[in-house]
Amino acid sequence: MITLLFAFYATSGAGIKPIIGIDNPLPNVPTHGEWGLNLRIEPGGWIKFGIIVGLFDFFSLGAEYGGNNVVGYGDVNWGNDLWVEVRGLLYNDGENSLLVGYSSIPYGDLFQNGKGVFAVLGRDQSVRIGRLGISGGLNYAIHESRLDGFADVYLNFGQVHYFILEYILNSGTDHMNVLSLGYLNHSLSFGIQFDLKDITGGNMGREIQVFYRESF
Repeated sequence: MITLLFAFYATSGAGIKPIIGIDNPLPNVPTHGEWGLNLRIEPGGWIKFGIIVGLFDFFSLGAEYGGNNVVGYGDVNWGNDLWVEVRGLLYNDGENSLLVGYSSIPYGDLFQNGKGVFAVLGRDQSVRIGRLGISGGLNYAIHESRLDGFADVYLNFGQVHYFILEYILNSGTDHMNVLSLGYLNHSLSFGIQFDLKDITGGNMGREIQVFYRESF
């Protein structure tokens, strides 16, 4: 399932690295003193607002909140809790990285109580036209007692353009093998992303995210 990158990005070398590739975490964290704001408009009518802060070069904290029917008629169905995400980068040599963390941020119908505990291994390297990122991981959704797998590939070219391909196994359900696509344009501190979620599932969703990233 592809969702506009929960578009907070970590500075690295000549450019930035996304920390979430649609709905899946990527093995990156914001650098020390880096912070970001995010607006996420989901296909199911949810609008979510988020913030993330890099406390160290290897550790970050994030929080998100939102509601359904924010735009429209009738009452807003606000979330019952403030959703949180904690990330710790266990290894990073500039190209290869390993991330562990916990997230209660819900993403559509697949993980209504968040990814839970997750671990992601990935590689980001230079290619002829830009940079290529490949990652895969496992997560255990605590509230659902469900182990799942996921993978992402992104291609960054011209430093401001990202194409994202995302896969979620969605194990233990009657709707497995969810595939999504996304495009991100990042310029200076601002970015906007457009996603097509579950492109092969017969009910493709569309999502938009807008974000701002800055350092203290």
